[in-house]
Amino acid sequence: MWRKLQSLLFVAILLLAATNAHAFKVVGYFTSWLAPELVETLHYDYLTHINYAFLLPTSDGGLTQTFSGTSQLDRIVQLSHNNNVKVLISVGGWNGGNDSAFHTIAASSSLRATFINNLSNFVTAHNLDGVDIDWEFPDSDGGNFTLLMSELSTRMKSSGKLLTAAVWGWDTMGVLSSVYPYVDFLNVMAYDGGTPHSSYSMAVSSLNYWKNLGLPKEKAILGFPFYGSSSSGNQKNYSDIVASDSNAPYRDEGGSESSGGYYYNSIPTIIDKTSLAVDQGGGVMIWALNLDTTNSTSLLSAIHEVAPAGGGVSSLVVTTASLNPGIMGGAYTPQTLSATGGTTPYSWSVISGSLPSGLTLAAGTGVISGVPGGSAGTSSFSVRCRDAQGTTSEKALSILINQPQVKIPSSPKVISIR
Repeated sequence: MWRKLQSLLFVAILLLAATNAHAFKVVGYFTSWLAPELVETLHYDYLTHINYAFLLPTSDGGLTQTFSGTSQLDRIVQLSHNNNVKVLISVGGWNGGNDSAFHTIAASSSLRATFINNLSNFVTAHNLDGVDIDWEFPDSDGGNFTLLMSELSTRMKSSGKLLTAAVWGWDTMGVLSSVYPYVDFLNVMAYDGGTPHSSYSMAVSSLNYWKNLGLPKEKAILGFPFYGSSSSGNQKNYSDIVASDSNAPYRDEGGSESSGGYYYNSIPTIIDKTSLAVDQGGGVMIWALNLDTTNSTSLLSAIHEVAPAGGGVSSLVVTTASLNPGIMGGAYTPQTLSATGGTTPYSWSVISGSLPSGLTLAAGTGVISGVPGGSAGTSSFSVRCRDAQGTTSEKALSILINQPQVKIPSSPKVISIR
C-alpha cells in the first residue's frame, strides 16, 4: 500500500511540474543600479520570475559583481519567495560589447568546470532558483556555448534549479538548436531592431523566427522594452517619457509610438504583444522592471491585466485605452473597440453616459462612427463587451469633439481710381 501511495505521489509531482513548466511566464529583469526603492514596492504578485542583473564572468572562470554587496539581492529573494516568484542570477549582459571572458571559458573544459562551480556556489549562498546566461553573443563559438550550457544544465538540474538564456530576436548569433533541451526557456530580445526599435510586427517575426528553428512554443518568451530608443540609438526610460508626455501611455501605433524623438511601447502595444505571447509563446520578458512607472500608466500592470502571472489570458478584457477626437460637422474617423480573452464573437454596448451626438456604436463590430453634431466638448461614457459565454468587461472612455476651424477671409483690397 505504501509503495502504491509513493507511486501516486511521484506521478502527482510530475504532473505538477509539467503544469508549472507550461504556465504562462512573466519574467522581469531587475537592474541592481536603478531605483533601489522598487525592491519594497514592486508588484511581485504580477511576476513569475525575476532575473537579477548582473554577474560578470572573468577569463579565469571567476565572477565579478556589478553591484556592491548582496543585501538588495537577498531582500528581493525573500520578498519574491513570499510571493512564489523565482529569482535567477543573470550573468553577462551587453557589457560594452566585451564578451571575451565567455569565449575563453566556453573553449576550456577546466574553465567551464571552474565557472560552473562558482555559479553553483553563488546560487546556493543566496538561495536563488537558477541562472540566466546573457552572453551577447556566442557567434562562431556556438558549439562551445552548447557545451557550456549542457554542463551547466546538468549541475543546475541536479539541485532542482532553472537554467535560461537571453537570445537576439532576429539572428541566432551562435545559439544553436542543440541548446534547447538544456534550457527551461529562452528570453527573446525583440527590441533594438531598428527604427522603430520594437514594433508589434517585430514581435511577431521574432517569435516566428525562433519557433521555425525548432524552439518549442512554451520555451519562447517574448521580450518587451520598458524604454524608448531614438533613431541614433539613444535610450530613455519609459517612466521618463511619461513624465514629460502625459499622453505617451495611451497612443496606439503598434510599437511605432514616439515622443520627443524616442520610439517606445505604449499600454495598447504592450497589451497587444502580451495577447500575442499568450497565443504564440510561453510568456513575456521585461527589460527592465526599474524603468516602469508605478501608477496607472504602468506597463507591468498592463501585462497583468491581460495575462495574470502564472496563468493564461484573463477571461475578457477591454483593451482600448483611448479614442481619437472629432470635429463638429465632419465625418468621425471610425474607431473599432478592442478586447482580448473570452470567447468570440463579442457584442458591444454603452452602459452609462453617452457618445457625442451623431455618433453610434455598432453592437456587432464595436465600431464607433458618424458625424458629430450638437455642441463641442468632451463626452464621457462606459462601454461593455459581452462574449459568447456571457462574460462581460467594462471600460470608461471619452471622446473630445472640437469646434470646426472657421477661416476668416482677408479684407478685400480697395483700389483707388483717380
